[in-house]
Amino acid sequence: MTGEEQFLLTHAWRARKFLDEMTSLLAAVTVGLEPAAQLTGRLALLHRDVEHAERAWAHAMTAFWTARNQSGWR
Repeated sequence: MTGEEQFLLTHAWRARKFLDEMTSLLAAVTVGLEPAAQLTGRLALLHRDVEHAERAWAHAMTAFWTARNQSGWR
């Protein structure tokens, strides 16, 4: 594994950890709330943050696999 791949894999791990934490927070905050109430005010911002974390993790994994494929890994 190259240094770049190690860096990208660490970045992907941190992004996934953040996604897991945000998902857990969202689940804890929205427990018992009706679906309509979950999409208003601050909860809408929390949903947006979870979506951002999902995209960050997906981009990090894409960058890792792109680097891995370019290094000739099989």
